[in-house]
Amino acid sequence: MKTLTLLAVGLVAWAGLVGCTTTQPPNASAGTGVVLSPQDEAAVRATVAEFVNTWNHYDMKGLHELVTEDALWILRNGNVWRGKAEVYKFYGRVLRNPNDMLSTETMEVRSLAPQVAVATVKMKDPDFHTRDSFVMAKRGGAWKIVHFHSTTIHPDVAKNDRPDFGVTR
Repeated sequence: MKTLTLLAVGLVAWAGLVGCTTTQPPNASAGTGVVLSPQDEAAVRATVAEFVNTWNHYDMKGLHELVTEDALWILRNGNVWRGKAEVYKFYGRVLRNPNDMLSTETMEVRSLAPQVAVATVKMKDPDFHTRDSFVMAKRGGAWKIVHFHSTTIHPDVAKNDRPDFGVTR
């Protein structure tokens, strides 16, 4: 029995040690130590801001410039658009109320690999809240959207949303 107890205590201690990690900057990729430079993080944030601007001004040409040729776009209704041409084509057909202005509430940016980043953004307009993921790659010196995924935040979930989401440490 004593051996079993010591074994259990040893396993718990080992699990605790395995779970210990060093603190990384909030924009670092887990385990890789890859960190975005302040300039690159600002550029990723600026790309998201420009996405919001193009949406609010229904500027499909501007949106077209933010997206890579091989982009994958997943909307909150489940539609999937593949490639820059489809994103341009189908967003051009989206009917929207010009009074529905999109805004960014919070944003968390982190590096996934050198010249690859993800911005997780909580957005809202008068009718909905979403949490959107923008996977971006630095191509030709500019940060472009490679993958976009939007999810509607259910009102019951919003009540319990993490207060620290998007807070830079």
